[in-house]
Amino acid sequence: MAALCQTHEIAALCRPTRILSAALNRRSGFHLPGAQSFRQKKRAQEIAKETGTEIIIHKVEHDPPAVAAPEIQEKIEAAAAQLGLQTMRSPSGVGHDAQMMAKVGPIGMIFVPSVDGIRHSPKEFTRWRDCANGANVLLQTILLVDGLSNVRICRPVSV
Repeated sequence: MAALCQTHEIAALCRPTRILSAALNRRSGFHLPGAQSFRQKKRAQEIAKETGTEIIIHKVEHDPPAVAAPEIQEKIEAAAAQLGLQTMRSPSGVGHDAQMMAKVGPIGMIFVPSVDGIRHSPKEFTRWRDCANGANVLLQTILLVDGLSNVRICRPVSV
């Protein structure tokens, strides 16, 4: 879970009297949002009791995650194989723009490796060759989906 907090009405000694918090859940167990929500509410109650504060939780929105279409996943894997690149399926329960796009057609996502596996952090870093390889996989996937797989293949970047 990633959280963004904004404080208002700062009192003496810099103790916030009111905190607005927005939380975004990214879990592979996305099919259990009720259990996730229950655990978060329970933990919030524990924190409130420990700190002598009141925590009020309002559910603003819940958009179910989009699930990647198997036929698109297969095209992505075929494109990567054509380029001599390895793939790994990773349950994402994606939010992103994929949620909106899945309403109009099948979706898939291509993830590229980050150094030390760090994601969704200011410390995240992806090498340019991995970015280029991801772009090449995207191009080849589009060509496969469009039935143009006889078009010249770009070779992976090895720099």
